[in-house]
Amino acid sequence: PIEVHLVSEAGASVWSVTEGASSEFPEQPAAAIAAVSIGRRFLNPLHEIVKIPPRSLGLGMYQHDLSEKVLDEKLSATCVDSVAEVGV
Repeated sequence: PIEVHLVSEAGASVWSVTEGASSEFPEQPAAAIAAVSIGRRFLNPLHEIVKIPPRSLGLGMYQHDLSEKVLDEKLSATCVDSVAEVGV
């Protein structure tokens, strides 16, 4: 039997065009980089998700009702807390 795992692709295309992604995969097109990111999420989700700007994660329809500054501050703090709790 073949195992199938569902992995969120939220924000992968955003990360795939960043400077960090380009330096990690200099010869690859953005679509291939996004595919690698999605695959890595299965292996180590937190490590991949922290690379994505919080606004690009698609966290809910009301996230755009907050000011960008407040949303970014709160999401960044939550990310730091999550990493601190899980460890790296």
